[in-house]
Amino acid sequence: MRYSIALDIDDVLAQFYPAMCRRFNMSCNRINIWDGEGEAFFVANNFHIIENNKRFWLNLEKQSRVEDINFRVDYYLTSSPQLMLTHRKAWLDANGFPPAPILISNNKAQTMRQQGIDVLIDDKPSTLELVKASGMIPIQYVPSYMSDERPHLNIIRHLSEVPNILNNI
Repeated sequence: MRYSIALDIDDVLAQFYPAMCRRFNMSCNRINIWDGEGEAFFVANNFHIIENNKRFWLNLEKQSRVEDINFRVDYYLTSSPQLMLTHRKAWLDANGFPPAPILISNNKAQTMRQQGIDVLIDDKPSTLELVKASGMIPIQYVPSYMSDERPHLNIIRHLSEVPNILNNI
């Protein structure tokens, strides 16, 4: 079966969290980057500072290698602010990622239903749990600096693992 696949950008393709750590002189410990009020609180608290900073977004280091994407990317699905669309596209192009439409959404499960997307590869557990509850396929990409893994989700640490997950469904 051919699945329609969407990829998140930050902390799947781009090293957002490490860039935030460098920018705000924080140690980049292996933590739950989605804890909201714990060690990673500085991310949400300072997001407004980097939100419109073109240099910050265009200089993110790659988290994943382009050559490890051994499946078709139909969409990039990000919760970045709409005004960041140009910067997101420029970063993807500059780093050689496959061309695909970029969708910006604060409700990724709803956007997936609207666009007919079957699979989401994302790092945020709560988003993936909503995707799963909506009857679509969640794949949790867990970067080396993240400690929150949800065993009831399909977990990968490398994009080349995606076809194996999909073949086993």
